[in-house]
Amino acid sequence: MTKLLFSLLLVTSSLACAQRLTPQFGVLTDEEKNMVAYEPESTAPAVILFDIGDSYFFDTENGYDIRFTRMKRTKIFTRAGLEQATVTIPYYIESAAKQEKVASIEAYTYVLKDGLVYKKQLDPSTVYEEQINNRWRAKKF
Repeated sequence: MTKLLFSLLLVTSSLACAQRLTPQFGVLTDEEKNMVAYEPESTAPAVILFDIGDSYFFDTENGYDIRFTRMKRTKIFTRAGLEQATVTIPYYIESAAKQEKVASIEAYTYVLKDGLVYKKQLDPSTVYEEQINNRWRAKKF
């Protein structure tokens, strides 16, 4: 009985340790603010701190819809890392009546200057659409 209880406690405690905290949108940690290089690769021009997505399925009269939300945070160290800041959201168009759409985009840039963090919201006029082929488009910003 003691061995079983110990095994159960061991499994339970390892599961509790495996949980990760989900970063909050728009909330920077002090570690993220103060990072000046990515330690395993000190010459990296940028590093993706996290890239998390969730899909939600819901029924409609015509079948189902999918809502996908994504949260990504990139720390840029040099001008060469700026290309990592471009976000591309591809979507499919079957016909005028049947197509995916990008419903909303919310993005911020944070700049650390003189020890202060300045937050700048994405200017909607900087979001543009690119045609990939006859069926695929992409929103980019």
